[in-house]
Amino acid sequence: ADMEVPVVDLRLPAEEVIATIGRACATVGFFTLRGHGLEAHLVREAQEASRRFFEQEEEAKGRYAANGEAYGYFPRASEALSNDDADVANKPDLREAFSMGPQSGVPPHLRDAGALAPVVQFCYQPTPWPPQLQQPLTGLFEAMNVLAERLLSLCGQALGLAADHFESACRHHCNSLRAIHYYPVEGATAPGQLRCGAHSDTGSLTLLLPDSPGLEIQPRGVSEWIPVSCPAESLVVNIGDLLQRVSNDKWLSTPHRVVVPESQVARSRARYSLVLFQILAADAVMQSVGSDAKYPPVTQGEYLMGHFKRWGRNADKAAL
Repeated sequence: ADMEVPVVDLRLPAEEVIATIGRACATVGFFTLRGHGLEAHLVREAQEASRRFFEQEEEAKGRYAANGEAYGYFPRASEALSNDDADVANKPDLREAFSMGPQSGVPPHLRDAGALAPVVQFCYQPTPWPPQLQQPLTGLFEAMNVLAERLLSLCGQALGLAADHFESACRHHCNSLRAIHYYPVEGATAPGQLRCGAHSDTGSLTLLLPDSPGLEIQPRGVSEWIPVSCPAESLVVNIGDLLQRVSNDKWLSTPHRVVVPESQVARSRARYSLVLFQILAADAVMQSVGSDAKYPPVTQGEYLMGHFKRWGRNADKAAL
């Protein structure tokens, strides 16, 4: 049976919302979000534009390839996201994707970033835009960024921090919106091969708009994988490793994956999702709450880049 993850409704009184978020993050690290105010047409336009983009020939899409960088087109068989046994050569994830990043370039105060310069270049690099994707994805991105900042403020309050604690870290964010196409699976798959390997997210929050089931999570202390459904008009939200670290491990960044369906009918259907990864300013220093911090302070940028380059996740093995 699908797990009933907690439901957060932003139309309810703030104290109630904050309490529910705190409980959700401490128990499963996931919640579904209602009353989020995202305009349906923005979601629909981004979905339609990305679907049309993915329908093109490989050669047309390849012009916008990320080539080991953070943004652009990630072709089939170019990534493996598993935290444990990523092996992009033998069992790549069964999907393709397009990622966009921040659109305002390197913030002025980081133009001379010294030791952080490689991280800054990585986080704020330009997105190689296919013309048909730029406007629809950017429209949704802007709206989701505002929503993510509001949610992070509520998360901070659930951890006992001030409502504006993360404000400056969000101002020059490195958020990334990703359109993902899980194409129909024909024929045999490699042992352990998934549409998306089991991993936890590295940032602060992830906001997910899936078009169909397939997401599974493995909450702490549970051995089996549990399907999570996303009701219509809702978003699925989960916390990432950075927020678990800020919470001093009071909260859980939960492993999740997208499986290949068992039935041939379901396998033959494509699945699409749009995902916003909230990633704070590259120079934002993240400190654990409380007096008994388990972790030293870390900047968001160094944390992110360490994970991206480390994962065995990109087909370009040279970066490993």
